[in-house]
Amino acid sequence: MDSDLTKEQEMIRKEGCIRAGFSIRKPLFEQANALAYEMEISRSRLFAMAVEDFIRQHKHHQESTDDDPLLQLAGVFESDITDICERHDEYIGEALRK
Repeated sequence: MDSDLTKEQEMIRKEGCIRAGFSIRKPLFEQANALAYEMEISRSRLFAMAVEDFIRQHKHHQESTDDDPLLQLAGVFESDITDICERHDEYIGEALRK
């Protein structure tokens, strides 16, 4: 690696990058700016890292729900029961006793 190039510049040279423009709320920008400064990286690198992490988490979530047939049913049915989270074991027990 050339000593004149930063890690980010070296990455851009190797991988190629596309400049992207987007708008975010000012408080979020200020937090991102402070974090980038604290981490000693550019804002661009911070946003790239955040997007990479978001994509990785999204893929993991998709893979875990794709493998679980019960999770695929979540939200499909409507019910007047509002305490299903607190009493789901009782409801399952009642259904099994029938």
